Amino acid sequence: MGSQAPQAEDEQPLHVLVTGFGVKHPIPLLSPPLPPSPPFASRTAPANGPPFSPQSFRDVARNPSYLIAASLPSTIAAAEREVHIHVHPSPIRVSYKSIRATIPALLFPPLDAPSPTKQVHPADSVHNGDPHPPLPSPSPAKLNRTPNFDLVLFMGVAPGRADFALETKARRDGYVKEDVDGETMAGDTFWGGSDGNGDGASDEHSEPKGSDAPVHGAGYGAPKVLGTGVDVGDVWRRWRSALPDVALRPSNDAGLYLCEFIYYTGLVEYWRRRGSSRGKEGDEGGAGTEDGENGASSPGGRPVVFLHVPKGVEERDVKKGRSVAVELIRALVESRDAVSGDKERERDAAADMVWS
Repeated sequence: MGSQAPQAEDEQPLHVLVTGFGVKHPIPLLSPPLPPSPPFASRTAPANGPPFSPQSFRDVARNPSYLIAASLPSTIAAAEREVHIHVHPSPIRVSYKSIRATIPALLFPPLDAPSPTKQVHPADSVHNGDPHPPLPSPSPAKLNRTPNFDLVLFMGVAPGRADFALETKARRDGYVKEDVDGETMAGDTFWGGSDGNGDGASDEHSEPKGSDAPVHGAGYGAPKVLGTGVDVGDVWRRWRSALPDVALRPSNDAGLYLCEFIYYTGLVEYWRRRGSSRGKEGDEGGAGTEDGENGASSPGGRPVVFLHVPKGVEERDVKKGRSVAVELIRALVESRDAVSGDKERERDAAADMVWS
């Protein structure tokens, strides 16, 4: 029996990470609890009690973002390919320090860790519950540049909104509201300039710095604002077409709180590894690109988005949120493949001109 031909890139399965917010609390809110999706499948209920679920924080008695995430199917079809949805097995803690320590290792495994294809470490290894976990290395020279996932979808609740908002960008500074631990990021310079003054890069197209400076001025030289690498306008049109009766919109203001903080945390990790995107932000926050495979809109750019969901936690609300999230993932995949197809056609056309 002959060997099978390898799958073309546009036929290979894609892997999408989805997270939601909450405070760890051993009271299950879904009955029966949903099994974790791979590659978290081996992550079962903690030994000391039932599965963790979202708990009240501020005026949010239950956080719908994780309820929606936990309800997602493990596999969907999009753009004629299989898409695997990997839901983090517990809500992301509503804590600045926990987010900053958790997300980098979740998106890019450490270089000294085993890294099977699209396989992440167990939740314990990324310090999700540790209020004072170690911070990531600031040196790009020591970074693993192979991501765990093809697309990343963070979700959080916007209590004052009745619609679903696809956020287009995130700010580096200004996080002065207290988190669940009563802490803020006021005066923080971790992502700022290498001299510790927090100035950083002038825009998202600047190259990352390679300093090994202490964490108070870690030397990231990160921009004050980072935009998603997906084509927001194209994604939104596809998303809205699939759900014409649902209030969906792109947004340029993620709220400057934990939701925007986790969004920037994800974006900056891709920015550090990919260098300059040389794209230009569009009116709706999407980024164009002119630099080939490393552009912000390319599959190798910043494939990270954030979805704000309304406050409702009733069964009908979660089902609606599930449908919205599934169609958003499908729109992201279809748009991603469309961008890839356009680039391939451009390369083919250029090659034809050279050899004609």
